[in-house]
Amino acid sequence: VAREHQQLNVDVVSIQPFKGELYEMYNADETGLFWNSLPNSTMASWRESNIPGLEASKQCVSLLLFANAGGDNLLVSWCGNKSNKMAWFTREFFEGCFHHVFVHAVRQFQMTIHGVPRQEVKALLIFDND
Repeated sequence: VAREHQQLNVDVVSIQPFKGELYEMYNADETGLFWNSLPNSTMASWRESNIPGLEASKQCVSLLLFANAGGDNLLVSWCGNKSNKMAWFTREFFEGCFHHVFVHAVRQFQMTIHGVPRQEVKALLIFDND
């Protein structure tokens, strides 16, 4: 679904080889995981949240998640934790994840699970950088 302010640019010729093979089409998204934070509401920790001077932890790990359209290949990359701010991805981190995690994992997945010869492995990655 396109928003009014977005332009959709699609290179139709590049997409043609990927029609019909769900295991070749991937989506990627980034998110943050506050891994050292107490829940807002729970029966077990209500006293802990009422301790004077208690400040909620803001230690965050950023995750880069990849999944294919078939749902049978899920990949996770993470960026180190940052205190009190999101650990946003840099271009270098994304390129490293792409070349060393995504490409390697997709190649192994397609060759072992789907029997695709190494020279014929291909994938379409859609990444929304909003």
